Amino acid sequence: MFDLLQRPYIPPREVTTFSSLSAVSSTFGWAVPDQGMVAAQFAECLNAVFGIILARIGDTPGGIVLREVTNDDLDVEPGLGNGGGDTIYRLKEGNERFMITDVNNPQTSAMAQSTLFTMMDQFGNTGAINFFNHVPGGCNVLFMDGHVDWIPYVPPAPGQDNTVSMDLGAKQPVLPSIAGIIGLFNSLYS
Repeated sequence: MFDLLQRPYIPPREVTTFSSLSAVSSTFGWAVPDQGMVAAQFAECLNAVFGIILARIGDTPGGIVLREVTNDDLDVEPGLGNGGGDTIYRLKEGNERFMITDVNNPQTSAMAQSTLFTMMDQFGNTGAINFFNHVPGGCNVLFMDGHVDWIPYVPPAPGQDNTVSMDLGAKQPVLPSIAGIIGLFNSLYS
């Protein structure tokens, strides 16, 4: 579950700063953009998943390892976990309580479920308009409480692509910094 995707105090980071993500992308020949930026919490999650997979690549069939990884919480760099901690919790009912900052307010639990996304349409950036399910660009996003919102894709301002300010004006989870990393996976099928 991602709750720190669009925080001004946690700007996007270069893809190359995540060692496991870089190793997997070079192994599969993914075209990682030079100085490509990605949302820090999202990339830290992928980095943790790929780190576990790389460590166990020869021990167990890949599908079993992937199933085990997605069924567990992930230990990440302090400050990038849920609620600013060092753990990204797997998606399950009740984990939204780790995102609540005002525990004395019962309405915050309901608000937490309505702000945590669980699934969305496919999208991409840098010429990947064909990956959008809805052209000219945007996604239907399913949230944990069951409601769906349409969130338009706001591309980076001119000259801001692959900078720490590339997500300004966009709404999570439909962020240009996430679209770049999704583009890596989409390149496998294009």
